[in-house]
Amino acid sequence: YMWGNCRYFTSAYGSSSPATSCQTSIPQRTKFMSLLPPTVTVMYVMAVTVFLSVVGLAWLTLAMRKQEQSKWLRTAAIGIHVVYDIMYSMCYVAFFDYFTFMADCDFLHSKKHMYFQDVDCLAMPHLLHMLVSLGTALLFLCVTALMVVASCNLDPVSKGYLSSPAAYARLRILIAKAVFVVLANCVDSNPKPQSIGMLIAVALICYWNLREMPFYRRVVNVVWTALWCGVLYPVVLLMMLAYTKDTTDQYRKVMTKNVLYGIFPVILGSLCLCYIIVRLSSRPARKFVGLPPDAKLRKIHRFESVHEVERLARVMRRFDIDGVVDETSAALGETIIKAGMQVFPNSPHLLILYANFMLEVRKDGPAARTQLQLAGKQAPGLVEKYQIFCTNEASKRLKDSQEGGMDLQAYIEFKRNFRAVLRVHREVLALQAELWQMCMRSSLRVAQVDDALEELDAAAARAHQVYKRVLERYPTNGKLLRCYGKFLEDVRHDQIAAARAYAEASRSVGNALLSLDLAGGAEAGADVGGPKRPEFVTSMSLEDDAVVVIDAEGTIMMVSQAVQSVFGYSKSELEGANVSVLMPQPFCQRHPGYMQRYVSSGEPHIL
Repeated sequence: YMWGNCRYFTSAYGSSSPATSCQTSIPQRTKFMSLLPPTVTVMYVMAVTVFLSVVGLAWLTLAMRKQEQSKWLRTAAIGIHVVYDIMYSMCYVAFFDYFTFMADCDFLHSKKHMYFQDVDCLAMPHLLHMLVSLGTALLFLCVTALMVVASCNLDPVSKGYLSSPAAYARLRILIAKAVFVVLANCVDSNPKPQSIGMLIAVALICYWNLREMPFYRRVVNVVWTALWCGVLYPVVLLMMLAYTKDTTDQYRKVMTKNVLYGIFPVILGSLCLCYIIVRLSSRPARKFVGLPPDAKLRKIHRFESVHEVERLARVMRRFDIDGVVDETSAALGETIIKAGMQVFPNSPHLLILYANFMLEVRKDGPAARTQLQLAGKQAPGLVEKYQIFCTNEASKRLKDSQEGGMDLQAYIEFKRNFRAVLRVHREVLALQAELWQMCMRSSLRVAQVDDALEELDAAAARAHQVYKRVLERYPTNGKLLRCYGKFLEDVRHDQIAAARAYAEASRSVGNALLSLDLAGGAEAGADVGGPKRPEFVTSMSLEDDAVVVIDAEGTIMMVSQAVQSVFGYSKSELEGANVSVLMPQPFCQRHPGYMQRYVSSGEPHIL
């Protein structure tokens, strides 16, 4: 207001020349005029930061191709990851707003900057500053878009608070936010088009957040949308100001008070409304509960898009007390995904979704890779190709953890984590032993028992947290799962969870073979005090030797990777079948008799 009325123009770099008389004092004018040089300096500092982050990422990518397992490169990767999270996720609007501020000019009339009216936007040096800032803003927006795609979590049962699988919806919201910032910054000279454009941008953001529900967690979607409705409210008032004929200060004060007094009720009302809409949007999932086996899935519900299939499949996100996915909910989510795949049979999005379901929920890597191969044949877009790559990498990690296929550094890290687990496990067992020894005393105070029980509970909770953290990294390691089963059985006295851990360990291929207690000792093996294994177990190679483990009836319990390549059967086809399927005639028919004779007599006979 002061600059528009006194028309006192000053140079952005210090020199000043009065155009007309002005009532504002010289110290006040000088203080306001000196704002531009620091503004340009800060802009260049921020631009250098953006370019350095991009160059640093490119250097790290090239360096890790040559030296993938370097410790200092991993440290550098963590540092760059933190920098990118701060710049391109937390401070995205702040950076983008500052870069576009340099173009806040009246291009249709005076060509002057809206805040520094002595600066000609189309003259040097401001033209150079503006081009640098706009170029950096464009680069910053592109990197942020790539960050949005890279941060999408395809795990349908992810427990992250801001986990989101909706790459396209978040990209649309990102572009709308960029348009909103550009309009708010660069179109001050035309308030009517500015207010209309801002209203459309924010309304689209609210609509996409409510329609697409980009986050896995229902509460996050509700809060996120309600906050954007809080932004929509002052934008509506801004448009009313732009189109009203009342330009008095009194009217502007009233509208300002309307913002202050109305924004909180608007947010609270939006919270309630969004919660109701989100709850209603998941109701079609009930149609898939209790379906008969011969039901035609494609006729149960008419899906609007593949994204609705993904949203309804989130009903699988129900966990028990141990954080394991509820089996009934997982089956319901799988049914919804299969129904969507029948309605949209050639959708790469649904094939990738089903692959991640098989990988993260069912822990079936081969089935996941099959779905990814099908998705790759359906002409996927750039985002889908990246998601296929990420899911393939996750399936490789699952395969390595199942087969024990670790390199030296990963093996050393696993052993360090495993020793930490055993250490806290032994601490709890020692405290248990001390408690029972205390109870054998002839005289004992209640306070001593209370202290011992509190110490035991704290140690058990601490050990359980350590187990959970290590299991998040090695979820299918047979040795670790068996130790965890012993912990659940002996310390927490949870027989059901222990049986589940043992069953999961038995499904593992390589590590389950290594952790078998063939000498008849404790379940956890020699690492927790059991006897050593037979020599043939420690000398065999799980990658080269075909190993089949069967029970007394000849049912295959587990197989090594070499068996699958030698006989051509997959792991899922062999496990649970009789070992006679691997034998030719006439031995396949006689083998049950051989097994019965060996079980009854204990004497082996070489065929």
